[in-house]
Amino acid sequence: MKRLYLFFCLLPFTVMGQQEDKTDPIEWLQKANIGLRKTYSGSSKEEQKPASVFFNRDTKNNVNFLTVDMGLKISEWDVFKNASFNDKTSLLFYPKVEYHKNTSEEDEKDALSAGVNMEFFPVPYKTPVTEGWNLAPWFQGSVDYKRDKVNDLNTMNYQLYFSLFSARPFLPGGNARANNGSLIFRYFVYSGYERYADTKGSLGESSYWSNRLFMELWPIPALSKEYLQLTFEYNYRLSLQDDLYQLGSVDWMSMGINVYPTGKSNLGIGLEYSQGNDPTNSFTDTGRLLIGLNIKI
Repeated sequence: MKRLYLFFCLLPFTVMGQQEDKTDPIEWLQKANIGLRKTYSGSSKEEQKPASVFFNRDTKNNVNFLTVDMGLKISEWDVFKNASFNDKTSLLFYPKVEYHKNTSEEDEKDALSAGVNMEFFPVPYKTPVTEGWNLAPWFQGSVDYKRDKVNDLNTMNYQLYFSLFSARPFLPGGNARANNGSLIFRYFVYSGYERYADTKGSLGESSYWSNRLFMELWPIPALSKEYLQLTFEYNYRLSLQDDLYQLGSVDWMSMGINVYPTGKSNLGIGLEYSQGNDPTNSFTDTGRLLIGLNIKI
């Protein structure tokens, strides 16, 4: 665990010094299909949700606490890459590892998970240079094993979401751009099924019909720079079966302000407010306001 903390302490200095290197380490990692986000659970790999390392102080109880939320995409496999129809259908798999920790006594969490994500585009979507659907359906799924130390739970988690994607602005996935071509706004919508099963079998399982919205706004138009990002996420889960968590229907809301002083969105400072049943902490009811370091690959 100490090595993990050391890695994140040293990473910002590596990024800040990249201009002095002939090879950009962030660009190299991206070409190797390695990604770092807040989470890859139930979301497209295109969502710009930076991983966060927040060190904060609880003035009420006079204690310091640390929060870490990160998902690491290790690789990427395009199943139909060499097929004759790869311009019409896309099926991607990528392994991932996620770690979520909060040392605050009120909202303590310590969860590690590993699994595989899938993204399937059965039909092409139309772009300025290719033909296809103006609004194309696609599917996102995942299978994960999760160890929740705080709640002493080992679970297998299954998710399958239906979504829509478009290259047109103001449609799901589409980029709304300023006159200079810089990204201003985009959003993603999802609806699907989730199942969480205790690996021992004694505690049963919980399942939900889940609906999720993620939005991001870049209010300072700059073609080659990204200075300020506003994010909003809301997830409502309708309980279908709830032997495991016994909470009924649950929801989760998160808002963030991310500032990137250098104009590069791989490293910045973030302020985040979240409220509801935390999906990274076995849906424990949580409310928090945090500030800290954001990292994205």
